[in-house]
Amino acid sequence: MSAVEPAIPVRELFEEFLALYSSANPPTPAADSSGVGSDVDAPRDYVEQCRQMKNDDRTTLYVDYHHIDDANPELADAIAADYYYLDPFLADALRNVVHREFPNYSVDDKDFRVCFYNMDAVLAVRELRSERVGRLVSFSGTVTRTSEVRPELTTGVFACEECGAVSDPVGQQFKYCEPLKCKNATCPNANKWRLLRSP
Repeated sequence: MSAVEPAIPVRELFEEFLALYSSANPPTPAADSSGVGSDVDAPRDYVEQCRQMKNDDRTTLYVDYHHIDDANPELADAIAADYYYLDPFLADALRNVVHREFPNYSVDDKDFRVCFYNMDAVLAVRELRSERVGRLVSFSGTVTRTSEVRPELTTGVFACEECGAVSDPVGQQFKYCEPLKCKNATCPNANKWRLLRSP
């Protein structure tokens, strides 16, 4: 099984939620398997928000977490537990809904984002611990000091300092990660690397 396969059902369920959810027709025990009501005449909250996004040329959709939790608690739990991993799949679901509902709106060149609000628990900044890394959390605090914004390295390409071979892109997983060995089969290097910076 590939690393992507577990996220596909989440993307499909989230896409169905965005396409069908209506706060005027809340989910009932008789709702379909997604937990979303199926009254086609009811206004669909997130499709309407997508229409406004299109009109304003915005790419961020704001989702009430309670709506997901009411419609499909398993989906809500999955998103909260693995948010960092699922974030690109949630964005793909949003892109699919926008493309399907508004086919004349070009979505390929846009970077869609899904933001959640109205979480049950709001943590204090001092309650943020390493076990919450990658999870969806809501927190509050007071900014008392700021520092310069530094770019985040998400993928790095490295040059071998022994033979000069350039590595394949290396994904960064919450820490600085270098290649395990040189791409050149005749080079023994496993620890001398220079990060290549884009101009």
